[in-house]
Amino acid sequence: MFTVLVGIADGCLAARPSISFAWPSEREGLILGRRSSRYASHHRRIQQSTPTRPFRLPGGLVSPASMNENTENLDSEDSFEAALQRHGMEFDAPLAESLRQYAELMWRYNEQLNLTRHTTWDLFVGRDLRDCLQLAHLIQPDEVVLDLGSGNGVPGIPLAILRPDVEVSLAESVGKRAKVLDEMVTELNLAVPVYAARGEQLLEDFRFTTIVSRAVGSLLKFCRWVEPHWSSFDRLLLVKGPRWVEERGEARHHGALKDVDLRVLASYPLGPPALDGGDDETPEGDEGADDAGPGQGVVLQLSRKGRFE
Repeated sequence: MFTVLVGIADGCLAARPSISFAWPSEREGLILGRRSSRYASHHRRIQQSTPTRPFRLPGGLVSPASMNENTENLDSEDSFEAALQRHGMEFDAPLAESLRQYAELMWRYNEQLNLTRHTTWDLFVGRDLRDCLQLAHLIQPDEVVLDLGSGNGVPGIPLAILRPDVEVSLAESVGKRAKVLDEMVTELNLAVPVYAARGEQLLEDFRFTTIVSRAVGSLLKFCRWVEPHWSSFDRLLLVKGPRWVEERGEARHHGALKDVDLRVLASYPLGPPALDGGDDETPEGDEGADDAGPGQGVVLQLSRKGRFE
């Protein structure tokens, strides 16, 4: 059984980076939502940061390797609890309730906007939540994380629920979706800012330790996108499906990996496919999104060559 414990074990993670802040000027109007002391820290530009020690699993989060164990002969009822059982996951009650509320909000707004095709508990747990749990193990405490092209809030909102020790922001360039995301984080009482802007706009004024993204674009597209922005973040974590190998070949063919260090940080079996075999709808205007289908999911890390040596 997969159990998520939110506490962080002492001594197994990097120390908090030394940082200094300055308020941004012209981009402040892009921020949606309410303010709080922690919320406001997301709006500040990090001017200096020491490298985070990469990729040690938080001691308070159990490895996801045990997911899918003991999943036979379980109740097939389409409920959150039954889906968690089928996928070998178990959460403390407050965490489970927050995740449930998020899924229900997403489905409610899905009636107005095309946010997701994962409209059953089995798909939410087996696809969306599974991807977010993989990312949750790869983020250090006190990191400043941007969910790029957040769309329906995956992975950023579940990540903020699972890892309250991490500062998460959402970027969504489609205004209607950004407004819905802001309403969702408000209803969930999360101190998560939502930016109605493209990622490159934010990186002009802010610095993040990690950018995360799922179902937004091809590996080649991301390799080209990161080139002018390396000074504004340390690494990019991409959630991909089985097509990532094909995308890697395409990126190599175009020479896009020459100055990029590409690593596979996690590989895991995907949950059941959506009825049409596809992943979530991608943010408007983004081509080449990963159509996972059945098979293996991966978390890829892109960083500037030599950054973590």
